[in-house]
Amino acid sequence: MKITPFRIFDKFIDLSFKNNGLELCQIDLGEYTMEYWVSKVDKPAVVLLHAFGPNGKYSWRKQIKILSKDYKILIPNLLYFGNSTKKNKTYHVNEQIDALTHLLKHLKIDHFILGGSSYGGVIAFELLHKKTFSIKKLFITNSPVKYIFNDGWEKIMKDFKVNKKSDLLIPNNYIKLKKLYDLANYKKKHFPKILFKDIFNTVYKTKSQERKQLVDAFEEDQKYLKDRVYKTDVPILLVWGEKDHISILKIAENLKIHLGENARLEIIP
Repeated sequence: MKITPFRIFDKFIDLSFKNNGLELCQIDLGEYTMEYWVSKVDKPAVVLLHAFGPNGKYSWRKQIKILSKDYKILIPNLLYFGNSTKKNKTYHVNEQIDALTHLLKHLKIDHFILGGSSYGGVIAFELLHKKTFSIKKLFITNSPVKYIFNDGWEKIMKDFKVNKKSDLLIPNNYIKLKKLYDLANYKKKHFPKILFKDIFNTVYKTKSQERKQLVDAFEEDQKYLKDRVYKTDVPILLVWGEKDHISILKIAENLKIHLGENARLEIIP
């Protein structure tokens, strides 16, 4: 395998996870194969669901050092991320819930704190809604959940010269990947294009068609998710970037109203 800057960075993340007590595992659960990072300690559990990037470790690499001090951490790769997959491929949100349910039951984790970023936030709220497990607290960051506002998306897709959100979120070359990265970050960071070429070739070519179908299926799922009632007594923390162009602040504000007094909104200026 060719040694590149991103592969070195990737191995550094793996080493950081291992140094903080996490182990990379894979399990065959019949219909599902699930890959996940887990710390095998007797502490309260926190389950972290990743954003729509390559896989789970990239979403939570900056949090594990602090969280591992007090918690048993589980970071699963959702279906079609990493080595997680389904034999008879389907792409809807309810399949992610079913796969996670199988994994959590296998690991005998039935009460935990739950966190979700972006797409992982959608899955987190649906897992809360199912009431299969005892979720003590929930926190999410920059997630569409049940709200989709297309007014800004039309301009973004025109700028990216694509007709579907899936073609924007799963870029087909490293130039578009860099453009997507710039869109997702308010504070611009000037990395060389060759780095994005490395990232694209290393992690974005794998399962790209399956991930596009996840985006398309999520748009179909909005037909029922938009009417979902998430009223709960579980304490909820919403963490939002003020200038997020993809999951805009209006989503968080609407969600706070929907959830009521047990939800707290913290805006990153």
